[in-house]
Amino acid sequence: MTKQIPLTQEQYNKLVERLDHIQKVLKPENIQDIQNARELGDLSENAEYDDAKEQQGKLNQEETMIKAKLENATIIQKKDRKDTIDVGHTVTLKSRENDEIKHFTLLGQWDTEPTTTSVESPMGKAMLDKKVGDEIIVDAPFGETTYTILSID
Repeated sequence: MTKQIPLTQEQYNKLVERLDHIQKVLKPENIQDIQNARELGDLSENAEYDDAKEQQGKLNQEETMIKAKLENATIIQKKDRKDTIDVGHTVTLKSRENDEIKHFTLLGQWDTEPTTTSVESPMGKAMLDKKVGDEIIVDAPFGETTYTILSID
């Protein structure tokens, strides 16, 4: 059984847009680049051709990955209750070590934007089901950090 990938509607829409851009813009441009490079002659020493073929592989890989995410996506319905942290909530944290304020949206494991964190990550696991005022200890590769939960939106 394939694991479901929780995404917000906004993230789902971004993936659909990216897939559309790859299929309708980037791949046709890449095909033209390959054709132009072939016209330059000897393919064995043709850097343009090699670059275009490498780009083709990257585009195909990204297309496949996005399709898999969309196929297994579960749209997160952000809960109106904000008494405890759940997937889809945006959380404001304050570091006890340096008083730095951070904002994270708790999402699925495939989300990689700087302002999001996965429910599978050390930060996500520490935040899940906590309340405003709770302290969490995040055991990350760089060491333990303690945060206080300031707000849940």
